[in-house]
Amino acid sequence: MWKKIKSYIVLLFLVLNVYQGFSCGDCWFSKLETILEAPGNTTFKNFIRNDNDGFAKFENLYKAVGSNRIDELLDPDIFRLFDRLDEGVKIRLVNDLSNAEIIRFSDDFVRSSSSVIRKFDSDPALVDGWKKLEDLGETTLKTNVDWLKRVNDWSDAGVQLSKNGNNLKLSDASGNALGEFKNGYLQPEKYDYPINISSTSVGDVNNGYQVFKDRNGNLSVRRIPDKSPYNASELTELTQHPDAHVLERHGHDVTDDALIKRAQTPSFAPDGRMVNNPPLYSSKFNSADDLREGLNNTKPGTTAFKNAVPQGNTIVVLYTSTRVLGKGVPRNGNSFVNMRKVKAIYRDVGGGNYQLITMYPEL
Repeated sequence: MWKKIKSYIVLLFLVLNVYQGFSCGDCWFSKLETILEAPGNTTFKNFIRNDNDGFAKFENLYKAVGSNRIDELLDPDIFRLFDRLDEGVKIRLVNDLSNAEIIRFSDDFVRSSSSVIRKFDSDPALVDGWKKLEDLGETTLKTNVDWLKRVNDWSDAGVQLSKNGNNLKLSDASGNALGEFKNGYLQPEKYDYPINISSTSVGDVNNGYQVFKDRNGNLSVRRIPDKSPYNASELTELTQHPDAHVLERHGHDVTDDALIKRAQTPSFAPDGRMVNNPPLYSSKFNSADDLREGLNNTKPGTTAFKNAVPQGNTIVVLYTSTRVLGKGVPRNGNSFVNMRKVKAIYRDVGGGNYQLITMYPEL
């Protein structure tokens, strides 16, 4: 009811120009009176006139930013955004951002869904993640709240962010490159390979990679392949041997840039293993279903497995599909060829128990 009464009072101000001593010194009502009496600010005045809660929204913003700052923030979208945010987020915005930054923040999030607003309410520090990306000139990532959380996690662990052209670059405190986002995907420079089991994860997994930090504070990037499409039995077959690396080096989530990097000299596999000479083709399966077809047609008991000839304790199994299952990059090349053939290598761990070491598409 009080909000309605205040709205009617302001309507009287605007429609009848009745400004008769509603002054309370340095308070929101007095400030509103001053703004309404001054020429200009037509958009703001229309907002106050037409928004049923415009009066209350002005009071809300005024109490957050104060008299000295509100004159530069008379954008209706800012009033609408501040009306949706919890107190902790408003405090963070006012304390950490300039007026110009508040305006740009409002442009980015005023029309966000309720779920996005709730994420800010739960974690006001997301504002800091936005500012870090804003300062770098990022225009797309800064509107993604998952990215704001990721940036904060990295920053807390000592990851330094910079730009290399349009690419976001990650470095450690000494300036050593950890990786770079190319074509929207993280391409590591400093790998956690061999895996340091004492390291702890930093942030979340992004396109199959995650930052890790060891006990001495050293940062690196570890390959975390997507295992979600596979059932428990398939994962056992794919990972049970300690040297298995099907998913790490040939899984469906290996990026094109990772394959091209492996094809160069020296050759870095997607999981970070380095050799001087790249393979004839650096390849991956196009999808989990494509990998599954290869697995189901090369494992022990299949016709292809039975027809394979053991070489010591190793069996190399070949299978040709009727369709394209993957793609590869030729040695020292940067273009892709489609592949229908699959090569799988199994090793006898004792008693004729063959376990998968690797499996990949080939030409």
